[in-house]
Amino acid sequence: ANVAWAFATARERAPALFAALGAAASDKIGECSPQHCANLAWAFATAREPCGRLFAAVADRCLDTLSDLDPQGLANVAWAFATAHERHARLFDAIADACVARAAELRPRNVSGVLWAFATAAHVSPDLFATLSSRAARDARDFGPQALANTCWAVATAGEEAPALFRAVAAHAPKRLREFRTTELSSVMWAYRAAGAWAGFDDAFAEALARELSGRVRDVDARGCANATWADPDWRRGAALAEAWLDLRGASLRSEDAAKLLRSLCSADGRGDASHIAFLKGALGVGAFDTPPALARCRAMVARGVLSQLHRLVRDA
Repeated sequence: ANVAWAFATARERAPALFAALGAAASDKIGECSPQHCANLAWAFATAREPCGRLFAAVADRCLDTLSDLDPQGLANVAWAFATAHERHARLFDAIADACVARAAELRPRNVSGVLWAFATAAHVSPDLFATLSSRAARDARDFGPQALANTCWAVATAGEEAPALFRAVAAHAPKRLREFRTTELSSVMWAYRAAGAWAGFDDAFAEALARELSGRVRDVDARGCANATWADPDWRRGAALAEAWLDLRGASLRSEDAAKLLRSLCSADGRGDASHIAFLKGALGVGAFDTPPALARCRAMVARGVLSQLHRLVRDA
């Protein structure tokens, strides 16, 4: 476990070593402590080294010793299985029960880590989300930016309702937005839109998020820009961010990035048709859709309901 942890932490690629370690650890999993099992799973997931046999052995071992894992260990196991795309329903159910029973022991990063893992693994657990989102709402001021962003993202992704959480984040986050990474800002915006959480709020929080993102537009990646453009309740403000981002990219705009922004603009409940067309013209003007893969994406977007926008572009070009 220690060797695997060291190589994973150092980001050293060693497929042969991990294969040997996985085989050996699987055979001797009964001798591993719960913490060693958690470390093994974390190391293999971090190193992106597949080993289904090892994860199955770790799951069986953890089910027998879950009560001996500390909160960080519970979060690490959940994160590892979700990251490695290893599905084990019984293990996730057991982790959920343990986290609900020990919610008061979990630190903010444990709360966000567990919820992120369950949302990523698409493992349904209403009690877990209700308990931990309530904990996050109550202690929002103690959550760091990453923990807040991941918690909001997880709740929205899982389709769980947590109005108290979104109210608490809107109350505590505005004074700390400069502490958020750019990806975290766009993730929070996406979560509010995806969860339908903008309803009932005035525009102040959304405006603060958008203003902070606009000030960092050079650092915004394509996904972040697409998420923020789609999520902003004021489509004009979202379109302005997309246009500013596009202006900075100019001729270097990749077709993949253009496709992401186009989809975000054209899926915003029919808002901002003029901005859709302006964006399309700009994208085509720099050759963003000149390659076969990009044309395939265009076809997919047409299937998503943007045929009218494309027709208008061709007509007005």
